[in-house]
Amino acid sequence: TWVIGTALFIFASLANFAAFAFAPAALLASLEATQFASNILFGRFVLGSYVSRRMYAGTLCVCSCTVAVVLSFAFAETEEIEYGIDEIIVCFTSTKYVLFICFMVVFAVGLNKCTIYLRRLNQASKTEGFAKTNQDWRTNVEPITYACFSAIFGTQAVIFSKCLALLLKTGGAFSHWLIYVMLVGWLIFVYVWLTRMNDA
Repeated sequence: TWVIGTALFIFASLANFAAFAFAPAALLASLEATQFASNILFGRFVLGSYVSRRMYAGTLCVCSCTVAVVLSFAFAETEEIEYGIDEIIVCFTSTKYVLFICFMVVFAVGLNKCTIYLRRLNQASKTEGFAKTNQDWRTNVEPITYACFSAIFGTQAVIFSKCLALLLKTGGAFSHWLIYVMLVGWLIFVYVWLTRMNDA
């Protein structure tokens, strides 16, 4: 079952990648939040898993924000800037972006270390039979650090997808080294993102 689910997820990601050529990235990225609703429905009706009220409330909040984003694009007069190869290179080599990436790398390493540490503590607590109240905060924080680490890679995958879509719209993109850098980067980010989601 998980193979079918992963295959469908990869297919949807590729379709989403193709859609980046036709709509603003801010709109398409927010629409991906609907996966929370599909996860809730799939878990409840297909897998028969228990879905808490907190999960329903969180999903409703996310979907409401997604609707708000879509409506803001529908009623706002926005014009998307079309970047070429030179403009994309300038953006990726700017000091602000380099500093941002450095910060995100440090943040991602910290999140991963924190997740591993909390997981070990939680496993030790279960093994040694500690009181539930002593480990509640750890069991709540571990999924947050795990999801934040995954989100960093998912966000970069979206950025690289949009850049790839823009590059493919320009003539002679395959003769430039940038498209291959973007493709390799996108594959790496998507691989890590999918692996983390599958492990979850």
